[in-house]
Amino acid sequence: MRKNYKLAVLTSHPIQYQCPLWKRLSEHPEIDLTVYYCSDFGIKEQFEPEFGVKYKWDLKLLDGYKSIFLKNYSPKPSFNPIWGKINPGIAYELIKKKYDGIFVHGHFATTNLIAFITSKLTGTQVLLRAIASNFYDNIVQRNKIILTAKKLYLKIVYKFLIDSFLSIGSRNKDFFISYGIANEKIFHCPYAVDNKYFFKKSESFFKNRKEIRKEHGINDSTTVLLFASKLITKKCPLDLLRAYKKINDLPNKQLLIIGDGHLRKTMEEFVHKEKLNNVSFLGFQNQENMVKYYSISDIFVRTDLPDKGDWGATVNESLACSLPVISTNALSSQADLIKNGENGYVIEIGDTDKLASHLRELIENPKKLFDMRKKAKEIMNSWSYEEDVIGILNALKNHR
Repeated sequence: MRKNYKLAVLTSHPIQYQCPLWKRLSEHPEIDLTVYYCSDFGIKEQFEPEFGVKYKWDLKLLDGYKSIFLKNYSPKPSFNPIWGKINPGIAYELIKKKYDGIFVHGHFATTNLIAFITSKLTGTQVLLRAIASNFYDNIVQRNKIILTAKKLYLKIVYKFLIDSFLSIGSRNKDFFISYGIANEKIFHCPYAVDNKYFFKKSESFFKNRKEIRKEHGINDSTTVLLFASKLITKKCPLDLLRAYKKINDLPNKQLLIIGDGHLRKTMEEFVHKEKLNNVSFLGFQNQENMVKYYSISDIFVRTDLPDKGDWGATVNESLACSLPVISTNALSSQADLIKNGENGYVIEIGDTDKLASHLRELIENPKKLFDMRKKAKEIMNSWSYEEDVIGILNALKNHR
């Protein structure tokens, strides 16, 4: 029996946050889904320059849905959206298979532009999802010529080539509205992670929390702070260490730092020089190990600078594992997921005094921390792949 909607997805490569959504869409009785990838990055072990390590995700990223890897004609394949992925084969696929709609992730890639133009010629509905907000442009002094060119390009593409806009969060919706997009063309499609996976795995690990902590030399009464990100400039990991220095006098605390990058050596030297107590560098960790560390921790911290396109999915993951979050206001996720004083705190970029103050408060007040842990998971029940499926279906139905 033919399903109501024949839907294509176009995205750069298999991403651990997206693939479970493709599976959910494929399982829906109204959707016949095919996912097109511009690259196979993440499927094979490859070197990630910002982490500085080789890795391969420990999840089955291609199971449960149809997928096709488009041939990349770029002379220098990379993550660069303009010349790193050039996949003209998407035009042939759209013309041949006559899709009702195509879900395109991102608005700048060369292959995406090919898809936009082909879809317009074939009458295929374009559903755009882009991790974008005005926060970065408003904070960072960008080249005015580049910024003007970007705005002109987006105004043209949005007006003539996009039919529906899938909003990943409130900042993203405001971004689309700032370009003149009407509310009725914007559909709620939150940036989600596989909540069910994190709920189930974290509960399993939490049962053995005491034993896992013991393996790492951590007492059950210790308050564990967790930082997990690339150890690079735009993630500001040294801000966390500067804040931690301000609470170095407190007993019964432990800082776990997950990730790698060019700042790791500098951070290790800082810890040694300032004689910071109980700091552990754990390097890059794959997805299942990440859930284990979320489950034995008490507070998750993000110290990011503004970055174009950084939602901050580890905020979703932490909350799904009942872990309160302290984040700078640079991340778009905090605007929707962190309720200040209830399941975490939001601080200004670079405010190490405020970060230290919040850490001290929660370490010294176990009841407050316990209440935050209880609240952390609640919000994730309404920020899931189920809402994504509803948003995508509403966009498809609205266009008919």
